[in-house]
Amino acid sequence: MSLRHSLSLHTFSLEAPTPPEHQAFPLQLSESEKLSRKARNALRKWGIFARHKSQNATYKWLDRAFPGTTKVIIVKKLVLDQFVLTPYLLTVFYAGMSIMEGSEDIFLELREKFVPTFMRSCIFWLPAQALNFSLVAPRFRVIYMGICGLIWVNILCWTKRQSLPVATKEIATDASNSAAGIRNSET
Repeated sequence: MSLRHSLSLHTFSLEAPTPPEHQAFPLQLSESEKLSRKARNALRKWGIFARHKSQNATYKWLDRAFPGTTKVIIVKKLVLDQFVLTPYLLTVFYAGMSIMEGSEDIFLELREKFVPTFMRSCIFWLPAQALNFSLVAPRFRVIYMGICGLIWVNILCWTKRQSLPVATKEIATDASNSAAGIRNSET
């Protein structure tokens, strides 16, 4: 049998097969799975573009502006990192994720989750950064911060995926409905 003949026996299709009704794992994604995929893609964009660039610039500036590892210098770096950079990053994270997920109110999740996320950030990052600024040599900071960042991203994802309180969802729905009513009455 020639190669040409054997290739002609097989037909290829680029279309996905339609799953039978009784199949346990259908090939079609449900709405919640589509949202999860959308959220994962948004998280990737956040990790690649926003977080890394701003943190890299901030840490370079901190090392130039506050050289050394004395206790006073470390406290200055910790305060600037945790109380200046972190609120900005959390705001960009929650608002940016809401935009990428197509949320009606892009600040709803930020309002509800900012304080608990910031508290978790203080619990995690203050000791991690104290070690970073005092014990980790600058040439090893990328590795150290990469490991800490991997742990933090999982904490952040867990916090992000927690559902909002029902009262908050009702307030947001009422606000969007009243805004839509105002828009309709103006036309």
